[in-house]
Amino acid sequence: MILSSLLSLILLSAAPQADMFKREMPAIQQAVGEAVTAVVARVLQPPKATYLDGYGVVVTLEVALTTPITPFSNPVKPGEVQAISQQKRRDLEQKVTAFMTQTVAHLDSLTNAQSLAVVVYILNTNPADVTNLPGQIVFSVKKDSPQQVFPRAF
Repeated sequence: MILSSLLSLILLSAAPQADMFKREMPAIQQAVGEAVTAVVARVLQPPKATYLDGYGVVVTLEVALTTPITPFSNPVKPGEVQAISQQKRRDLEQKVTAFMTQTVAHLDSLTNAQSLAVVVYILNTNPADVTNLPGQIVFSVKKDSPQQVFPRAF
């Protein structure tokens, strides 16, 4: 009896967060897309957000930092594609970090103990020239400490 009452209380308290998330979801997805589109060559999978009870909001997307080099591309110097990819990765990290720092405190769908995570999957379009590009970068920040964004590359 007590267990069922406790369980129903937990489920009811999560429902308002999920309802608020449904209203915020399109704006979150659009804002992530705008932040990323400015620095990548192409967004392959648009941002998709989901709400995880007990954690918060997770947004995923897939991008290509550079366009593929083909026999018809303009000639590039050795190392140039690597340098461009690394610069675009730094720019991507700065844009997503800035977005999260500015946004997380204003999300009504998050409690102070919850987090916002953005997972950016990266397609290496030039694996012969760019050998150390991670497959994904995961950014996470807690609502109660918006200045502490932690990007981790995998």
